[in-house]
Amino acid sequence: MDGSTGAGAGVKGWVAALARLLLGIALAAVAAVLAVLVLAAVLVLATVWSLRLAWARLTGRPVGAWHMGIDPAGRFRQAYGAAGRWQAGSRARASSAAAAEAEPSARASTGPLPLRSRQGVTDVEARPVEPDPPQG
Repeated sequence: MDGSTGAGAGVKGWVAALARLLLGIALAAVAAVLAVLVLAAVLVLATVWSLRLAWARLTGRPVGAWHMGIDPAGRFRQAYGAAGRWQAGSRARASSAAAAEAEPSARASTGPLPLRSRQGVTDVEARPVEPDPPQG
């Protein structure tokens, strides 16, 4: 006595069961296709590896490791050297900016003005630091 009456309730249950069955079959098919694709990829890699091994034995050369050929130490040196070049450029810009602030006529030759000069900041005032009172 689930509250369903008449012939329509049987049809709804039958359609729901059919939908669940079709969904299960579709998911199983997708899983099977995925499994076949993974198996195919593994077989291709195994075939390439075995052909490489057979060629190395045929020619008498040793089988080297498969790697990407990236030298981490070389990449570190490259990045470290690039950082030095960037820092050298920023030092030169800083010295030219200091010279431009010191001499107003040189400011026009170095480029656009900075967005805000430090001398114009008036909303922050330093206050004296008082020592904490002794506790006890």
